[in-house]
Amino acid sequence: MVSNNPVNWVDPLGLAADINLFDPGESLYQSAQQIPNNPNALVIAGHGTPFGNAFGITQDAEAMKKFADAIKNHPNYSSEKPVLLLSCEAAGDTGSPHIPNLADKLSQLLPNPITGSDSPVNISRPPDWSWWGSDGTYTIPPLGMWKTYSGGTAVSASMNLSLGGGIMWSSKK
Repeated sequence: MVSNNPVNWVDPLGLAADINLFDPGESLYQSAQQIPNNPNALVIAGHGTPFGNAFGITQDAEAMKKFADAIKNHPNYSSEKPVLLLSCEAAGDTGSPHIPNLADKLSQLLPNPITGSDSPVNISRPPDWSWWGSDGTYTIPPLGMWKTYSGGTAVSASMNLSLGGGIMWSSKK
């Protein structure tokens, strides 16, 4: 997140995930810094699984509450904006109908619709791969589906996810 260190992590092009949970020394951190901003969504990038992520966000109630509070305290947060988790398997199957995935659990703590992928998400940016399609869509390819949760209930699943503002997130199979 550039807002925490404006001297070293500037965002002069108006790009970057709103919350970047990748380690700044990792190449994926730089890839997440290149994601086009969407004023109609709060975008969170980081490693993940259906149970949480590599940075301590787990199914533990206290950890989830802290994560939800950190999202609410972000300067770009609004209760009307959807939240997009660019994190592998954030909406994936946990193997038990009694254990919600990260996106589902977060939707129980925030009033926002929460969207994540049910599979790995590729945000790496090889130099020969154009993120912008000729039709104006921006592609972040999960290998499966984007799933959206609201209030602890799955409300949609799609190969394409439009968050408004002229940006469509697409999956590629």
